Amino acid sequence: MSARADLWNQIVARPFDHETLTELAAWVIEHREALMNSVDGPSDPRPGWVGGSDDPDRPGPRCFIKHWLAGECTERHTHPSGMLIVVLEGSLDVDEGSDRQNEQRTTLHRGEWHIRLAEEGGFDHFPHVIRCDHDSISLHLYSDAPSRGQTLSC
Repeated sequence: MSARADLWNQIVARPFDHETLTELAAWVIEHREALMNSVDGPSDPRPGWVGGSDDPDRPGPRCFIKHWLAGECTERHTHPSGMLIVVLEGSLDVDEGSDRQNEQRTTLHRGEWHIRLAEEGGFDHFPHVIRCDHDSISLHLYSDAPSRGQTLSC
């Protein structure tokens, strides 16, 4: 079984809570090389995909590995009620806040992770921007389709 398949089996078998996310983050760091070296099939339309549905209307967790290019950043956006980011290589700046004047920066380096859990459902939690100064790789796990979050003006 590949490292990605093993991780996905752990994700779907456990509750989406802080203890589980912390244990999953530690597992991801321990298996970092195997996760990064898992080869996507030549016809895989979702490079880096670990698991979850393609259908944004179908509930359930989503997990993928993202390769960042130096200088890349996201728009300010929100997510569902649970989120885990683990930096596998390089570093990321996570600027949290509803706008640039109120944001707080957390810099995550290789082997560090960021967990956010909300008490209620919905898709408007944890407004943030992710910035990358150097080529980096990160793993992202969400409690539901991240695309259902909101894109906010910067």
